[in-house]
Formats: sequence, structure tokens, C-alpha cells
Amino acid sequence: MHVERVIDLALSDEQVAEMIRAFKWPRAITCPRCGSANVKRNGKSDKRPGVQRYLCKDCGKSFSDVTGTIFERTRLRLRDAMLVLYLHFKLGLSALAVSRETGVGYKAVSNLLSNARETAGELLRFFQAWEPG
Repeated sequence: MHVERVIDLALSDEQVAEMIRAFKWPRAITCPRCGSANVKRNGKSDKRPGVQRYLCKDCGKSFSDVTGTIFERTRLRLRDAMLVLYLHFKLGLSALAVSRETGVGYKAVSNLLSNARETAGELLRFFQAWEPG
């Protein structure tokens, strides 16, 4: 059964990726493994629109904008994941209500919110800094 989306986010996947990038690396992009800023762009993700891949020139590790974030462990599009998080953490909707309003399956919503609670401090700082325009 297909559920039509009642609420939508006026951001593209690319804009959400830029927000994540700006929040994660406010000064310079650094390797999550060795901390080096000696990185180069390594193409865009095939599976995640808007997500930039990088390659560390020092340790050789490949990583992306979402590496080490709650967005790394979900298959949802970035804009859908952001909408789920916004509706739950900023507006206080339950997981079931978020699922109904967005058309995203309850299990996907529940898993994302569970992962988000593990990093609640970082997520809270992110949403305090962001207001949708």
C-alpha cells in the first residue's frame, strides 16, 4: 500500500548534504580515521544523492559526508531522514505519527530514531542551529 506524503521538506538531498557537511566540518574536512586535513574529493555517492566522497591522502581511507553520522546507517534519502528527525525531535511527533505523515515505513522511522537517540547531544546541537526557511 502506497501512502501519500502529507508533509514535505523544502530541501533537496544536496542541500541536506551541504548542511551535514557544514555542521560536521565547520573549518576543514578531516579524515575520521587519522584526523588529517589532507583529503581530496573522490566523486559523488552512487546510492546517496548529494553525498560527496573523499579520500585521505595520508592514510588512504575513503569516507563520505555521512560517515560517522546517524545518516550512515539508514537507507532513507537524506531529505526524508531529515524530515523524520525534524518532525520527531523538533515538533514532538511520535514515531507512528511521523510514519503516517511522511509515508516512510514505521520500522525505518523507528530504526532511525533509535540510532539518533544514541547520538542525542550532537543531534540536539544540530537542530538548535537549524531552522527551516
